[in-house]
Amino acid sequence: MSKHYQFKVKRSNSTLLHVICIDNEACPWQLRATRMRGSELLVVKRYDDVHTCSIEIVHGHHRQASSWMIGECVKAKYLDPTNTSYRPREIMRDMQAEFGVSFTYLKAWRRKEAALTSLRGNDTESYNDILLYLIICSLPTL
Repeated sequence: MSKHYQFKVKRSNSTLLHVICIDNEACPWQLRATRMRGSELLVVKRYDDVHTCSIEIVHGHHRQASSWMIGECVKAKYLDPTNTSYRPREIMRDMQAEFGVSFTYLKAWRRKEAALTSLRGNDTESYNDILLYLIICSLPTL
C-alpha cells in the first residue's frame, strides 16, 4: 500500500489465494499462496515482485484500503478501553504519513467504527448482553 500498487483477486477459495496487479496485461506482479494442510496459514508458492505499472495506475486512493483493513491498522490505538480520542482526522493524517493513502473524513470515521466494533463488538450485541446479565442477576440464588 505504501507504494500505491493495487491488486485484484484472480482466484480465491478455502485453499488458494491468487492475486494479480490491477494492470495485469502490462504488469507481471502476482502472488499465489495455498493453505497448509490442517492449518489456517498460507504458504506463498509464487511471488513475482516486480511492478511495471504505468503512472496512471499508481495513485493515493488505494482500493485495498478498506474500512476493515485500516480499522485493523488503527485497532492498537483503541486497546485501552478509556481511549476513544483517536479521531478520524488523526487516522487520515497517520495513514497518509505511514502508507501514503488518502481518503475522506467519512471513510476515516468508518475505519474508526470498524476498529471499535472489532475490539468491543457492536451495539446490538452489547444491549443483548446487558439484558442477559439483568435476567441472570434477577434469578434467585439457590
